[in-house]
Amino acid sequence: MLKIKDNVDLKELEKFGFYLEGNTYKYDLGKGKCFSICTINYEIIEPKIKKTMCRFYRDNAEQNLGRIKFKLMCAGILEKV
Repeated sequence: MLKIKDNVDLKELEKFGFYLEGNTYKYDLGKGKCFSICTINYEIIEPKIKKTMCRFYRDNAEQNLGRIKFKLMCAGILEKV
């Protein structure tokens, strides 16, 4: 399970392509899916994505979700619990 670190300013998410919509920062994954982080309680909202057999499809939501999680973990924004 992933969680946002306590000392992180959520404005840093804009560097990774997130945009603020209401009370959530959203990142478009493709195919109408988005990865969201709530600014009120720092909750992570992940979409349900079907596994696909396409490995190198640019608009593959499954691969995009894995990429953005990895980038946020390397930047020190997310941590495993």
